[in-house]
Amino acid sequence: MDFKQTFDYFAGKKILYVHGFGSSGATHTAALLQQKLPDAKVLHPDIPLMPAEQLPFLKALCEAEQPDLIIGTSMGGMLVEKLRGFDRICVNPALHMGQTMGTSIKFGEYPIATPREDGVTKINVTKALAKEFDEVCALNFEGLDSEDAARVVGLFGTRDPFVNCFAEFSEHYPSSAYFEGEHRLTDEVLLHSVMPIVRRFWEHQAALDSPAVFIDYATLRDDYGKQRSSARLAFETLSQRYNVYCVAPQDAQPQQWLQENIGVPAWNHLFLTNHRERLYGDYLITLDARDEDTFLGTTLLFGSPQFKTWDALLEYFDQLGGQ
Repeated sequence: MDFKQTFDYFAGKKILYVHGFGSSGATHTAALLQQKLPDAKVLHPDIPLMPAEQLPFLKALCEAEQPDLIIGTSMGGMLVEKLRGFDRICVNPALHMGQTMGTSIKFGEYPIATPREDGVTKINVTKALAKEFDEVCALNFEGLDSEDAARVVGLFGTRDPFVNCFAEFSEHYPSSAYFEGEHRLTDEVLLHSVMPIVRRFWEHQAALDSPAVFIDYATLRDDYGKQRSSARLAFETLSQRYNVYCVAPQDAQPQQWLQENIGVPAWNHLFLTNHRERLYGDYLITLDARDEDTFLGTTLLFGSPQFKTWDALLEYFDQLGGQ
């Protein structure tokens, strides 16, 4: 994904970004979100420093603004989990903030990373503050039902050194995925892992029916199991205009490879089948010329003179313009 690229997702709509501990609404992440989504309105308020004030503040804000999507990271992800009735993305939610203090976050005074509108520049992490966070975290998953759970996606870094709440979170929210990264929401993570989920929410809300592209698992990796040149770029780029799915034999077990090599764009977009002739979609990218006789859509033969590389396929789809 080009770092200069912008997207038309959520045009004319509102996205609320909830920052993490020791930060503010002036965080770089919020600015990058607005840059990438220029036609959306990204709300990025300063979250109150005192835990008891945070949820009431956010609930009142959501009632007033009615955001179309809410994104929270770390402490913000923990708070966003509790904002029932909205589409939400929780990135590395720190579900046990009180326990984190004194361990990952040592007791003491810390500078606030970005300027706050109230002028506060430091925060003192104490046992009393940890206890207040314990009280907020005791509300985790309270009032959750299956309808609300379906409106949430949790994203978790595979190398997060601070919090590891995937198992607990996924017990309540089935749509939980790993991304290759750590705790901090970096530009790379935002662009390659969060933005694909933003698009899925946008497509769902807009009831879009984008053309379906099936990609044969074998076209993504070489005979040694290594990612083919530009395979990840191609999968991610195509996912910006199409519903892209990986197709693999039933016994292939490609999930781990896809997580490590393709990432979030391939999450939950996998078909395991030995009968590709039953696939119903618009395009099939395959190594097997026999698919040309059985697939009902357009078959694109990877490695053929026309489509020797993923770059050639990307050029072909670029000319189609999303059709």
